[in-house]
Amino acid sequence: LAIICTFKFGSIGMGLETPSYVCDVKWLGLRSKDIERVPREALLPLTTKDKQLAKSLLASKMLQNNDRYREEL
Repeated sequence: LAIICTFKFGSIGMGLETPSYVCDVKWLGLRSKDIERVPREALLPLTTKDKQLAKSLLASKMLQNNDRYREEL
């Protein structure tokens, strides 16, 4: 999700150049509701870093008004 957000909304490092580089990306892949179809033995536990990244994304300005992405997190 962090990767798609960077393409869709830009990054802090891009600063004022963000509008020049962002693009209209579409979600491609599994949604959170699809996880139940994946065999349990194929799943990996979230790492501490994964959890920190998720919390950071939820707190970010770019997702404050994007309920669909927030739900995926």
